[in-house]
Amino acid sequence: MDDSGEGTMDREGQPMSPEETERPRTCPGCGAEVEPGAKFCTSCAAPLDRKARRAAYRAEKKKTRGEPKKVEPWAVKAGDAVAKVPRWVKIWVPLTLLLVIALLITLFVIAAGHTPQAAIERYLGRLQHGQYSYAYEMVSQQSGRFGTEEFFVGWQELQSESLGRLEDFSVRKRDLENRLFGRYTQPDPEEGSAYVATLQYKEKTYDVNIFAVEDGGTWPATSWKVKLSEGPTRAIVAPLGARIYVDGMLAGVAEEDEDLKEALSLKDFPDDFDEAVEYVRKLLRTFENSVLDLKTFLRDLDMVAEDVKNTLERLQTGNVSWQQIVDSWDQVVSQSKSFAGDIARAAVHLYWIFGGGDDGSVRARYTRVESGLDLRNLPEGWHEIEAKMPGMDSETKEFYAPETVSVSLDTGPAMENDLKTSLQNYFAVRSDAFFNLNPVGLAAVAGGKQLEQDLAQVADLATRGLHQASDLRSLKYLDSKVLAPRVATIETEETWNYTIYQGQTPVNIVTNQKNTVTYTLQRDKTDSPWKVTESKD
Repeated sequence: MDDSGEGTMDREGQPMSPEETERPRTCPGCGAEVEPGAKFCTSCAAPLDRKARRAAYRAEKKKTRGEPKKVEPWAVKAGDAVAKVPRWVKIWVPLTLLLVIALLITLFVIAAGHTPQAAIERYLGRLQHGQYSYAYEMVSQQSGRFGTEEFFVGWQELQSESLGRLEDFSVRKRDLENRLFGRYTQPDPEEGSAYVATLQYKEKTYDVNIFAVEDGGTWPATSWKVKLSEGPTRAIVAPLGARIYVDGMLAGVAEEDEDLKEALSLKDFPDDFDEAVEYVRKLLRTFENSVLDLKTFLRDLDMVAEDVKNTLERLQTGNVSWQQIVDSWDQVVSQSKSFAGDIARAAVHLYWIFGGGDDGSVRARYTRVESGLDLRNLPEGWHEIEAKMPGMDSETKEFYAPETVSVSLDTGPAMENDLKTSLQNYFAVRSDAFFNLNPVGLAAVAGGKQLEQDLAQVADLATRGLHQASDLRSLKYLDSKVLAPRVATIETEETWNYTIYQGQTPVNIVTNQKNTVTYTLQRDKTDSPWKVTESKD
């Protein structure tokens, strides 16, 4: 017990025994050694028993609770800097940032409406609403035969009349890489960005290539125009010289294919060095054209594959009518036929280059020249092509450009009757000349090699003292073709009886001799009579 009557406590709050209070102790505050039984440290005055220490701690904490916390120096400097910033800066800087963000959003919204695809969709939208003049203002190819506003509006009206109005459309980026053969056969467009537009009319649905080219302006308001064609369309028309109309407008006259004509001349080998040099040049040009033809074939094959893919995709969607599905397959079949025709035509050209089919006749000279016309800048889409020639039946064909289109005209009734009548007159005059040995009338019905041959035969009969009686037992017309405005052929199947006389005595009799003959007829002018100039069995 201490003087106050209370016992000294240990660290656990229990009263200390007299023996423990007599031992030396260490101050928990400063570590100094204190006297036994002392309640406070003689060095730092810290309480030595637990109760006193707790009381002192609570008093110290209560004393410092209201004092401010210590602030770091960097925070003090930052606060001073903020306090020095003018008030207008604190207001206008956030507002400026908001305005910049709003301006950027506006620019990107404007740019979204000035993309190549957006320009194409605006163009097609104007077509859909019948605003043809406004749509024409967006076209980049405003020149040439197919670039006038008159043609453009007429073309759109013809489509509306034949197919109905444009009801719907979709635009997608064109895959420039050929799925079958790679970029070698699907070159990048010469200018602009390439897209494919699916056009849905009331009576037909088809795909066309369409291009967007820059027309001035800067981002975000870049200006774009629409390009409607990339390459020429080849219209192959027989006969040579036929007038070709596209959508009712005269596009030109079918003319010789100069590249093919040059290639066919390769069968004539050079005789000297100068001719050899020119021959090599022709050979190289022919090779280049053949490579281009090969690329065209591969590109067309890829287009057929694309059409099949698109048709299958439309079949998978339930939003198409049976008519649209039929139209899609019809387009695939049409392009497949065109592709097969191009392959066959190339094979024939190769056969011709090596001299095949050339018998030196007038007919060979005209049939071995593929006549036609390159329709440049013809917009892709549905068109009507018509070929006309006086005296022949006109033929009209719908097609999608660019595509090789073949049109062959048939002789009209009047021209066919003229040809048959001319041939029958020839038979009668020739038979009379061979019997009477009088060739005077032959020049009116024959010409060229045929006249020379007939005159030579009359002279031979007269020299030998013979004359021939000819009896046409049957005549069947197999085919008739016009090769050029003043050249035609008639193929016949004939049965003849011949009797050769020596004076009044028959010396040779031939009965029921059947011949299949192709006659070539020509005339000097459009209204001149036809004359037989060649005959080939």
